[in-house]
Amino acid sequence: MLGFAASRCPDDARIWLRSDFKSTYPALARQAFGERFAGHEQIDSKAPRTTANPLHRINLMLAILRDLMGRLRRRSWLVSKQRKRLAKHLQMLIGYRNYVRPRFNGEEESPAQLIGLVPRRLTGRELLRWRQDWGPERSGHPLSVDGESVAAFSGRWRSGDCEASATALSD
Repeated sequence: MLGFAASRCPDDARIWLRSDFKSTYPALARQAFGERFAGHEQIDSKAPRTTANPLHRINLMLAILRDLMGRLRRRSWLVSKQRKRLAKHLQMLIGYRNYVRPRFNGEEESPAQLIGLVPRRLTGRELLRWRQDWGPERSGHPLSVDGESVAAFSGRWRSGDCEASATALSD
């Protein structure tokens, strides 16, 4: 996972890691980030799990995942037996939370919409038809009316030329 994160970070970025006291994390971070690894803050996992705890957001997200995905619940017969199946399920949940669901109750925008990845929230149907495993040149973007690729749609969206597609689909 750290290698994937490292591949997404700019070359000049300074990386700070915050984790619990697991002994393997510092070496893994140095291996993944190399010269970009600036430091590591370790938090005692026995510290009270309040909002003041620096690991609060991580602990909260894990609790939400356990609630939403039966296969992550402890001592459950639903537990994942194959890592790749868990990964697929997590990818679906991440897509739903980032592209379909609003960031907070009472808001209209999805996280992907707020950072400019898409012009509007996707529907569940659009998200499920989005094939990303073919790569950006072959995968059709879910908001494209004519099935254009993710790469082509993203290029038009960044240049501001996607308003017509977004409007046509939102009607």
